[in-house]
Amino acid sequence: MLADIFAISLGDITLAYYIRISGLTLLGYALYSVINGYFNGRKDFKKEAGMEITYSVSKLVFVGGLVMLGFSLTGVFIGFCSCANCWIFNGNPSNKKSKTLRKI
Repeated sequence: MLADIFAISLGDITLAYYIRISGLTLLGYALYSVINGYFNGRKDFKKEAGMEITYSVSKLVFVGGLVMLGFSLTGVFIGFCSCANCWIFNGNPSNKKSKTLRKI
């Protein structure tokens, strides 16, 4: 894996674990950004705002909650990865409640 190479280049092999966890964020956040831009371009600002609110609140809940439960730095990384994927529950255009894609 590339995580080991990055960790060695940073001078601390123990960082490889955290680099692997943070890699889970990439897909969720990439899709989040694309969908958010889609709603902005369609001028569907309610859904865009809903996604932003969901992302911010879920970041507070997941990161803060996992740290308070004693997961320390691992909790921060897992919480951040989780909140990057929460947009699925609010504003996803493939959601059955969303009729945005059917208009196209």
